[in-house]
Amino acid sequence: MVVLDTSALTPFLRIGEFSLFKKLWKKASVSSGVYSEVEEFKAGSLEFIQATREWVSVRTLDQNKVLALSTKEGLTLVDAEVLLLALKEDRVLVSGDRTLIQAAKAYGIKVFWTTEVLLEALKQKKVSKKDALRLLDELIKNGLRIRIDVYSALRRTIENYGLQNQVF
Repeated sequence: MVVLDTSALTPFLRIGEFSLFKKLWKKASVSSGVYSEVEEFKAGSLEFIQATREWVSVRTLDQNKVLALSTKEGLTLVDAEVLLLALKEDRVLVSGDRTLIQAAKAYGIKVFWTTEVLLEALKQKKVSKKDALRLLDELIKNGLRIRIDVYSALRRTIENYGLQNQVF
């Protein structure tokens, strides 16, 4: 099970590949704040809402604890909810938000960047190298912003996946 942040969900919703999360983890949690943000998002919101009836749990958290964590860590309220949820459920956090990821790492939470979802899918044999490269390019074309050096390194990693002595 994983905790999903809006910044990880929306790129996959945009390209119609939200189901990849289910293939990888079977169950996921989101905070009520993430649910509200995604519900307002036009692309894929119906698919997401349906998933909350099946395999995505929406969790409501103590807002006093959320506010305290938000103030302490300089996070938005929704990011504080996500961090608190990952802490509470002791789960991997999937996000594309640098500030949230840095805070999560400081609390010892295992994190996946949005783009690492593709590597995990490749590792679990849920996608081929060809599909992983296609998904990466679709994510970029549809608004996922990553540095060019990160993009190049990620493409190389996918292209070379499975070669002898490959280290991840």
